[in-house]
Amino acid sequence: MDTQWLKSFVMTAQHKSLSKTSELLNLSQPAISKQIRKLEETYGVALFYRSTQGVELTKAGAMLLERIHPVLMDLELIYKELQDFKSTQKIWLGALPSIATYFLRRIIPTLEINTDVMVCNTSAELLSWLKAGKLDAALIDKRSADTHLWSKDLFSEPYLAVFSRSHPLGERQCVSIADIKDEPFVFYPESCDVRQCITQRLLMLGIEPKVSTEVSFGDFILGYVAAGAGITILPKIVTDHLSDVSLTAVPIIDFDTTRTISIIARSEKLGKLLYRYLDPSVYKES
Repeated sequence: MDTQWLKSFVMTAQHKSLSKTSELLNLSQPAISKQIRKLEETYGVALFYRSTQGVELTKAGAMLLERIHPVLMDLELIYKELQDFKSTQKIWLGALPSIATYFLRRIIPTLEINTDVMVCNTSAELLSWLKAGKLDAALIDKRSADTHLWSKDLFSEPYLAVFSRSHPLGERQCVSIADIKDEPFVFYPESCDVRQCITQRLLMLGIEPKVSTEVSFGDFILGYVAAGAGITILPKIVTDHLSDVSLTAVPIIDFDTTRTISIIARSEKLGKLLYRYLDPSVYKES
């Protein structure tokens, strides 16, 4: 459905005249009539009574006018807000590496806001930059969110264990904590959000992970797993994009913890504006 049909309907209902709507919208009267007919066909109801004196709303038309008029006004306000951001300022948006790579890459090209992305290795670093005024908003691990700043959850995801296919567990469809508790782990540094979450959960289960290899930020952690240095645990957004056929990712049936990514912003207005674009339900992998 074209929003122009709705605009033509609202204006015709307000002025009770197709000719007046035609004049105000700078469209031909047949074009206005066609748009309204399309709208009526879409909803399957008559919206106007037509006569030589003009048009009058049907009961269905009156209900639609009442419901759709504020929606159109809200859409117009959103458009004006977007134009303000587009023409007057650049938005600095921070993100963790996995979120920038696998989530934002699909969304940034669609933004009608002048936006640059700054990637940081940890949520703590992103939060620090946000508080210092060097970022306007950021996508962080919810566990690091500051209650004094506006925030809203975007999505939650499970963690999966990653093995080399040559590993004894590499052909399993799923594993348990008991299966992996004695395995050597490959992790990023202790400041890494993912490592902190995994370590905290394992310790709660009475397991102290055996870290065989600590990989520097920026190094390819999956390469170490493929080379046999150990196993690792990563968020689903990363394991969904394994490009090395020698690796496999499987669910941990009793790990029972997830990573929640939230948008956090210096102002509620900006946060809500960005959320309209970043809502992951709008973006599905093909």
